[in-house]
Amino acid sequence: MATKMYQQGQQSLEEARLLKGTAESQLASVQSQQIGLQKQEKHLTQERLNVARERKEQIQATVNPTGIQTIDNVINDDVISDDVILPYMSQSAPQPTRSHMATLLDQLDTNIQLRRLAVEAEQDSEYLEEEKNFLASLRSSGRLTLMELENSYS
Repeated sequence: MATKMYQQGQQSLEEARLLKGTAESQLASVQSQQIGLQKQEKHLTQERLNVARERKEQIQATVNPTGIQTIDNVINDDVISDDVILPYMSQSAPQPTRSHMATLLDQLDTNIQLRRLAVEAEQDSEYLEEEKNFLASLRSSGRLTLMELENSYS
């Protein structure tokens, strides 16, 4: 009876070792896949950063020829700051999901649009101020009467 118990114990120990080996093999496989995914996500993050920079350059190319204002005053590198990108590149930080990256890109796009609108609003404000000064100078020079000035705002 003792030998039978000993053999059962040995068999159980062998099964446990086999299960442990299988579990360790699966763990190594999962860790390898995780490292591969982290590298892919890092690569995708870098690609998205490059795309955002290219978009910035495209916007700069369309805004700059008019000579009104350079895009660096509107969209600077803080839009895509290291605070946004670097946490996803570290091994210890939680890895972003595809939907999280899409949300980040949507926020970036919204931020760019808001900044562009702010520049347009500032340009409109400057234009209106210039027009106001022009009309005031015309009025003070006597070339424009008060009645004509009021009609010009209607």
